[in-house]
Amino acid sequence: MKKYYSGLDTLRTVAILFVILYHTMPQIFQGGFLGVNLFFVLSGFLMTGIILSELYATKTFNFEVFYKKRLKRIYPSMIFLIITLFIYVIFSQSMPLWDYVKDGLASLLGLNNQWQLVNQVSYFDQFKTLYLLKHLWSLSMEIQFYIFYPLILHFIFIKQKRANKLIGIEQALVIATLVSIITMSFLYFYVDVSFAYYSTIARLFSFTIGGLFFIKSITRKERINKNYPIKVAVCALLLLLLFLRLNDHSVLTYNGGMVIFSLISGYLIFFTVESKMINQKLSSPVLSFIGKRSYDMYLFYLPVIVIFQHHSKWDGKNPIIMTLILIGLIVAFGHLSFHITEKYSPKDIGYSIIVICSLISLLVSFNTLQKTLIKKANMEKQTVETTTSRSKKTTPSSEKETTETTVINEPQHLFFVGDSVLLGASDTLKATFDKDSVEVDAKVGRQPYEIQEIIENHDSSDTLTYIISTGNNGLLTKDELDNLLKAIGKQDVYFITTAVPRPWKTASNDTLKNGIKKNKNAHIIDWEKKVSQQPDNEWFDGDDIHLNAEGARVYSDLIQSSIKDNK
Repeated sequence: MKKYYSGLDTLRTVAILFVILYHTMPQIFQGGFLGVNLFFVLSGFLMTGIILSELYATKTFNFEVFYKKRLKRIYPSMIFLIITLFIYVIFSQSMPLWDYVKDGLASLLGLNNQWQLVNQVSYFDQFKTLYLLKHLWSLSMEIQFYIFYPLILHFIFIKQKRANKLIGIEQALVIATLVSIITMSFLYFYVDVSFAYYSTIARLFSFTIGGLFFIKSITRKERINKNYPIKVAVCALLLLLLFLRLNDHSVLTYNGGMVIFSLISGYLIFFTVESKMINQKLSSPVLSFIGKRSYDMYLFYLPVIVIFQHHSKWDGKNPIIMTLILIGLIVAFGHLSFHITEKYSPKDIGYSIIVICSLISLLVSFNTLQKTLIKKANMEKQTVETTTSRSKKTTPSSEKETTETTVINEPQHLFFVGDSVLLGASDTLKATFDKDSVEVDAKVGRQPYEIQEIIENHDSSDTLTYIISTGNNGLLTKDELDNLLKAIGKQDVYFITTAVPRPWKTASNDTLKNGIKKNKNAHIIDWEKKVSQQPDNEWFDGDDIHLNAEGARVYSDLIQSSIKDNK
């Protein structure tokens, strides 16, 4: 397979852009992580073409040449990334150097996905540690695929005695696809979602589906179909729908959703290769420019986002502007990497460095301006609230006496559910309330979707009140909130807003505030507002996320006062 299809560069561009949008605008593009599946299907299609073309042409396969080409394509850019980030880690001291070295070695050995499983690193725990190379799990899968796939196809080809050897290869790919699909479903239900996400066997079906579509392209009997444009439009709309709707933890995603996405991707690749018109329609200079650099962009996309987030504490405000600047920065880094490792050009390297410096300055300036405006607005708001509070203190003595004699009954049983933020405050909460009336179920890294099962399995009573801290580890969606409210029923429930400086903060808090309006039993404890009103606080344990002793006290007092105010 020697022909170049520029339309495939457009598909690569789509893949990398949606992966980026998944991290910067998760409230809209919650299925953007599926861009990796599109990369896998493309790899399966192209590698099958390369391997089978040589097998049929020479009746053998030159493994040495194949592996050298793959090494030359993968490792120079990856080594450049690892060295660049190594320098950053040394000077910034943002994470333990030895931890980074181990992550780098695992990536270079093509074992990043297994390394993360061994170390219990969930792809969805997005602030527990500064993982700069977590995204290279997919590259490790690619490396493993490149190592074993030609060996397996060569073995099947040699052992096949029938005239049409493609039948045996096709059957083997179908079996491998089914085994992979079943494995993903099994791991999701009986092991853990992270195993279903990181397991090479569980993700193999995207590669094999790509291989099956290549076989379809060389064995088809019908001629070019005039309805291809309509079919391409339908496939594109379906992919967009999945990018928007299929989230990273649902049952559907791991039990058919990724398979459907891979199949649609396979059809798009097939149509692009089969139809000269489709290939031309999908081609454009800008998209081809990005597509050719998509691998280098993929290497740098997560470090750029994570490092920016780590230093700026961006909380998701002005997502479109911030995303556009970040995309520009990622493209510039991809361009720099491409011209250092793939197509050396001092001129383009110079241009890239200028653009990178300019975009970083723009990003810092915009983020600083945004923080200044927010701080000013909070100070003005606080001044208004202070004035209002003082005016309330001029209440007549008779009214004051009535207020002071009012008895406020606290709930008989408080059930706290949350993640590490709540876990850190659990002792203070038990001291603030009666220990016998407080139950805390908190776990490090807990995702919003995990809370529903806890509530459904907990004994309910008329005296029970739920206090839920969620949205700290990831985006809280409207569907997840609706399911939580349904599981809680008519019991009183208090949702604590998140103050984590992460892109999903604003979207999660908006979901909470808008989602409970029709539920009289649901209330908001606005921790985010409390934190924003005092930006110079010293309530956190060095990461602006987890609470120190003083922060835990303020957090607990806010919960107590919020509950009393609603009684």
